[in-house]
Amino acid sequence: MIRLQVGFLVGSLLVTSLVAAESPERRKFTELCATCHGNRGQGRADLKTPSIAALPYWYVEPQLSKFRKSIRGTNPKDLHGMQMHAVAQTLDPKLLEGLAQLISGLPRNPTLNTLKGDQERGEEVFREVCMQCHRFNASGEKVFGSPPLYGLQDWYIERQLRNFRNRIRGGDERDLKGAKMHKMVNELSDDDLKGVASYIAVLAERYVPKSK
Repeated sequence: MIRLQVGFLVGSLLVTSLVAAESPERRKFTELCATCHGNRGQGRADLKTPSIAALPYWYVEPQLSKFRKSIRGTNPKDLHGMQMHAVAQTLDPKLLEGLAQLISGLPRNPTLNTLKGDQERGEEVFREVCMQCHRFNASGEKVFGSPPLYGLQDWYIERQLRNFRNRIRGGDERDLKGAKMHKMVNELSDDDLKGVASYIAVLAERYVPKSK
């Protein structure tokens, strides 16, 4: 009986120490982010939430700040954005930097072609419209604040491009990068958007390192 009690006490202390050792950012990710984005930041198709794993710190932190400051996620037509806006209001600003760093360190989930769009047309659109800022391999560019695209789901890319085109995302006058995206995709058709999202899966297959 004494051995059992001692074993239980040691086990309890171990669990307590592990919880105590867990960073506030990790706890917040587990409590808040993982619910919608998955415990590896891989996104969830059933909730239509994107993969956030491996998005760079310099992109994640400003996006979280935009949600917190009501620069993004306030358009009634952007239901997913409004959900993020509500969640961001609960975040302690002091945690944003560490949370963004944690997300950037998660293993990337390469884009897959689930939309079955016209990849040849998508390549044309990508080279004409997207490549200048997101680079030839869709790896993104810190100087422009342009995120990597080859780790996002194709259906998420298509939705966000449509939201930019329709002024659902990036409509706030403080969102200068959003205004730039409006101009870039303004003339693109639905088929163009579907095609370029599908083509990014080709770039993911070509350039994203395979996990071991």
